[in-house]
Parts: sequence; structure tokens; C-alpha cells
Amino acid sequence: MTTTVTVQYLKTINFSQLSLERKVEIKNIGRPIPEVQITQAGSSHNKKYIRSFNSSWYEKYPWLCGCEIKNKLFCFPCLLFGCDSVWTQNGFALINNLKEKCELHQACKSHVNNSISLRTLGRINIAQSLSEAYRLSKIQHNAQVQKNRNILSKLIDTVNLCATLELPLQSESSDNQSVYKEVLNYGAKLNPELREHLNSNSAFKGTSKTTQDELLQCMLEVCQEQIVSEITESEFLAVMADDTTDVTGNTQTVIVFRYQLHGTVYERFWGYFNPEDETAEGLSECIGNELKKVLKNDSHKLIAQTYDGASVMSGEKQGVQKKIQDIYKYAYYIHCYTHQVNLVMKNVTSSIRSVRIFFSDLSSIPAFFSQSPKRLDVLKKHMSASIPRPSNTLWNFNVRTVDFVFENKEQLINCFEEMVSSEKDKTFDEAKGYLALLNNEHFLFWLQLFHKIMPHVELLHSQMQSRNIDAALIEKLIIDSFCCDIEEIRDSELCNSGSLTEIAESKEICDRMTMDCRERFAFTSHLIAAKLFYSEHFPQYSENLPLFEISETCRVYPFLEEEKLKTELEILYSRQEYHSAHGLTSLLQLIIHDNIHEFLSQTTNLLRILVTMPMTTNEPERCLSTLKRIRTYQRNSTRPQVEFGKDVVKEENSRKSQRDPLAPWLDKKPKDWVDLAGIHLILA
Repeated sequence: MTTTVTVQYLKTINFSQLSLERKVEIKNIGRPIPEVQITQAGSSHNKKYIRSFNSSWYEKYPWLCGCEIKNKLFCFPCLLFGCDSVWTQNGFALINNLKEKCELHQACKSHVNNSISLRTLGRINIAQSLSEAYRLSKIQHNAQVQKNRNILSKLIDTVNLCATLELPLQSESSDNQSVYKEVLNYGAKLNPELREHLNSNSAFKGTSKTTQDELLQCMLEVCQEQIVSEITESEFLAVMADDTTDVTGNTQTVIVFRYQLHGTVYERFWGYFNPEDETAEGLSECIGNELKKVLKNDSHKLIAQTYDGASVMSGEKQGVQKKIQDIYKYAYYIHCYTHQVNLVMKNVTSSIRSVRIFFSDLSSIPAFFSQSPKRLDVLKKHMSASIPRPSNTLWNFNVRTVDFVFENKEQLINCFEEMVSSEKDKTFDEAKGYLALLNNEHFLFWLQLFHKIMPHVELLHSQMQSRNIDAALIEKLIIDSFCCDIEEIRDSELCNSGSLTEIAESKEICDRMTMDCRERFAFTSHLIAAKLFYSEHFPQYSENLPLFEISETCRVYPFLEEEKLKTELEILYSRQEYHSAHGLTSLLQLIIHDNIHEFLSQTTNLLRILVTMPMTTNEPERCLSTLKRIRTYQRNSTRPQVEFGKDVVKEENSRKSQRDPLAPWLDKKPKDWVDLAGIHLILA
């Protein structure tokens, strides 16, 4: 659709030969009112002057339009419907007589006739509207529209219900009945109108898989448009990306946007994506393309990015975080509270082939025993310890399995030897393989190495999950403790024995762990800034302003005015009514509720930045994140790929618009739904 109309364009077309739709489109776009450069010299009482055209003339005469190329004025209705005058041919430029000529032209017969034609363009013929037959037809049509809207609302409600209950619309097995159709059939028992539609309408029932997919696509687009609208209205944005794996082993990249609006923090699931390749280049391009959709050209709005621990995500020069920050200057890479440190370590180490093979072999041992109660009985004869449950997603399982196998290696060997000597079926072959594995020097090397590394990773994980951690403690934990411990293992005799390949790979693992931790926690200024709003410190801050924290905050966010921020914080600390606000979100909401955010503009902006961050230390309401819910859902989901839009709908279900609930869907209805017999009312 053309978004602008110019005089030059109107002079090249024959308006009368255009389709009615195009005529109405031009009418709705409206007259062109550009800035035109028209001047005219004159004199009065022996004084010379130069008059220039003022755009306010457009307001005085609603038919007046201009051409910025010719710098002339024209009449919009007469340009469309025709009139042989200077207002349609060459244009008017004598502004000394502009008022007189405008009054004269708008009083002429041709102009009045053209203005009426333009005003009534697209309306129903008066005679037709007075016709009794037309009146009855309109009533009948609108009644059918209301009925169709009611049916459409039931289809949408059914999808919403399935999304809320996390039910797949279609079963993967063709033998099972569609959940969507069963819910719809149950609704038909309670709704006579829906029952009649399903029983009598052979052209469009709304139960086909194609219709479900189209509904999902429409709903996804509406939800994403709402998210884009909210992001446009918000001041800052953070992007969270992670890899999720379902029970079938399919891995996708999930993107979540986090922002604050009117004092409330939102985490919005944006969608699942399959990058062209799993390199830093491919992932950064995928994330960058989605950011362009929501940020347009506002590059300063993105103030945080956080990813999981995959090697392509990190890297000071080549990682995804660096490529994104090259475009979005203030998009600092931070550790997200939903990314457990022990999972991060797994992703780092799994980038080495030998380690992936080791953990694959390791995880198969509990799986072997879980497949048969008879095997478990043999195991219990040799040890009292219980074997960890098999899992291919949880790092905690691998931690327990490493400890279990390392500490019970001899008992496991005895168990497998008994199976080899007594069993003659499939168990014999598998037990023989595990017996060889537990005597394999390469496997035992990695088992011993990770048995040494695990306790340090687990300790770091438990410490980082604390809500009271601050920047100084992070530096102490990361640099003074964890990295030193891992470097000590790197220089130990274990990492300097074995084959040359084992030595090189073990040192690489240790190096990657320390490097990833240093990068992940390199930016901690948001934690320093958060200390400015610890309400328990307000009495102390009122006497001694925290100048270092203020200075460091303004250094990383130079768009904040430091002196004004100091003044505002002094006032904030001195007012007792704000000492009871616990948490950043509570304080921000209190400031907005009291309608003083315009007086505390820099403080409010800083609070908006901090609540947008995916990790701020003492915010308990953040502990159940959107990313965590998505990962949990994915691990227990086998729903078809096409239903990914349902996950977005599920996240948005709790925030339905107060306007007509069907309004957003009407413009999104697929064009081939002609059999629904119309969903737009006739208002004329």
C-alpha cells in the first residue's frame, strides 16, 4: 500500500479510471502538505518586503495541497476529479493574493462539486441505503457476522485453553484423537450455536490441522505485535538466549525479551529459532535479526545480553556477545540468574570431543541398570549405594554419576564380572563392554580429572545462587578462589601425565573454564549500581553519599547525568517514606505511584535499567523466569514443531487486551477463509 501521495503522482494518473479500492486508499492517505518554498516581493508605502508561504495556510483551507518540486499550491479535490484552473494545471504561487484567491476558488461551482464527490467517495449510495431491501440485507449480514465472530472466538478460546494447559493440538500418533478437536466437541455440547456450526457447515468447520496452524500463526503475529508495541514504549531492553532440548533430542535456540513498563517487569518469550549454523556468526546473525524487528534503529535501548555457556557464545573477540555489542554499545554481557554455573561448565567442557564421549559413556551406566530390575538386584549384591537416575539434560546427574562411578569403581567391576560369567543374552554383551570401559585408561583419566573439578564447580554454583552476592564477592569467588583452584588442577601431576592428547585436552578444559568464568563475570557494574538502592543502607547514604558507586554507574551508562543523579539520590536517601521500599522493583513502582518520576528522572532511569537486567541480586520475584519455564516445558514436550507459536500464546494468555478481544484477529484472518462468510460488520 502506498503510504504517501504527491501532486506529481496525482498529475500523472487518471483518477476516474482507478478502482474504487485505490480511490478510497488515496482519499484515506490524504492531501500532500509538504514544506514549499514560495516567496514574493512587494512594496507598501515605499517600503519593500518579501512574503513567504506559511504552512498554517494548510489548516485554514483543508483542500489546499502543495508540490515541493514545483513549489506551487494546488487544490486536492480538483486534482482528483478535474477542473480547468490554475489550481490543477500549473499551480498557484502568488501568495500576496493567496487569501483572496483561496476564498474565490472554494466558492466556485466546480470546487464545491469536487469536494462533495471526495467527501462521499466510498459511501453507500443514499438511495440504496434508504431501500428496504438493502436495510434487511444489512441486518441479515450483520447477524451472520456476529454469529461468525462467536464461532471464531470459540476456536481461539480452544487454542488458548490447550496452550494454557500445555496440551499439543495434534497428537504425534495418527491413531490418537486431536486434543483440539476433542475440546472443541466438548464445547459444542455446552454451546448450541457452535454445535450447529460443527454439524451443518461443510465448507469451514475450523477443525482441520491447516486451520489450527493458520490460527496459531495469526495468534503468534498478534502476540508478537503486542510485544513489539510494549518494547517500543519501554525505555530499555535485555535479550536472553539459550539452547533448549526436548525429550526427542531436538535442540533449538530460544529468545526471550525482558523489559520494564510502568514499573512492572516483563519477560516475553519471543520464539524458537534454528540458526543456519551453530557458529558465533550464525547465532549472532539470528539474534541480531530478531533484535532489529523490535528495536528498529534504537540501538541504545538494549542494555544487557545473556546466553548459556556454549563456547560460541563467549569469547572476547569472536563470541556472540562481542558481535552483538559491536552493534548495541550498551548491551553488556552479564551472567543470568537462570544460567546455573554448573550447567555453564558442562557446555564449556562439552565442546571437546573426548569429553563428550566420556560423558556419553558415563551416562549410559545408570541407564544400563535402570532398564532391568534383575540388573539392579545384581548391583545391590555388591554395594549399598543407590545409583543416580539416568538423565540426559541435568548436570547435577553427571556430578553424582562421576562421584558414584569413581568411588564405587571396584564394586561396579565385580558386578559386571558376575553378569559376564552368568548372563548369555544382551546383558552379557553390554556388561562386557562396561567392564572394558572401567578398565580403559583413557576413560579413567577423565573420570579422575572431573572428580577433582566437580567439587569446585559445585561450590561456585551454590555461592553464585545467593541473592546477596555483590561485585566484590564475585571478584573474590571467581578470581581469588575458583580460577586459582582450577589452575592448580591444571598444573597438577594428573594433567601432566597420560598421553600427549590427554595432557593437551585436560589443560584446554581448565583454560576454558577459567576463561569463561572471567568473561561471564567481567561486567559487574550493575551490581555496584544496585547497591545504591539497598534500602537498609539509606540512613548511612544520607550522611555519606556513595560517590564511588555513583561514579562507576555513570561511567558505564554515560547517558546518565552524574550531578543530577547525586542530587536526586541525596533527596531520596533523606526522605523516610522511601526507606521501607525493599527491592528495586518496589522502589520504582513507589516512585511511579507517587508521580515523582519526572523530578527524579535520573534515578528513575537507573532503576529502569537495573530492573531490566536479567540478574540483580536481591529481587526474589525474579526467581521463576520465563527461560526456566520454557526449558522445563521443553524437556517434557514432544509437541510438533509447528506448534511453537502456541508457546508464545501461552505466555501472553494472562494479559488479554481490554478492547474487543476479536479485534486483533480480524486483520490477521487468512485470506482463504472465505467460507466463514464474512467477519466485518456493515456500519453504513
